[in-house]
Amino acid sequence: MRIAASSLDDLCRKLYPKLLKGGDIVTSSRGVSRERSGVLLELDRPLARLSRTETRGKPFSCLGELLWYLSADNRLDFIRHYIERY
Repeated sequence: MRIAASSLDDLCRKLYPKLLKGGDIVTSSRGVSRERSGVLLELDRPLARLSRTETRGKPFSCLGELLWYLSADNRLDFIRHYIERY
């Protein structure tokens, strides 16, 4: 499967419905999720790789989210400072 879009947000909007409709259910140490194998995600404008969605209201929210992921800590108190809806 190939999914192409001009921005990261557009790519995610195309990907999420396909992921929710199908895919394999995978259980990991962090819980249950869905995955699809053999999917090519093509970003037509490589410089448009940062998300600009409404839920990411603060300028440093993407950096805060990255640091949260890298910390491997699932507590929400850290990330809520950057993204309140978490």
